Amino acid sequence: MFKKVQGGDLYADVPVNMFDFIWGTEKTLTMVDGNDIKLKIKSKTVPGSILKIPNRGLYKAPSTRGDVYITLEAVIPDLTESQQEEIKKILNK
Repeated sequence: MFKKVQGGDLYADVPVNMFDFIWGTEKTLTMVDGNDIKLKIKSKTVPGSILKIPNRGLYKAPSTRGDVYITLEAVIPDLTESQQEEIKKILNK
């Protein structure tokens, strides 16, 4: 999941359905220590946004941890033609 380590900081990309950017959602991520965290993605969040999770990265010293930086990437869902038409009707109102 993590694509880069810099010092004690970890970097990752997380795929998010484009509709979840509009309405908001929660995602659960498993960190390197095995513990889960919940990411709250607010409605109207912009794709490419970076969330910082402080003190959840790797240990830099015995009592100091780095941060985790999550880049939210948009994923376009696979929709049927009828679903696409329904969304167009809703958006054009």
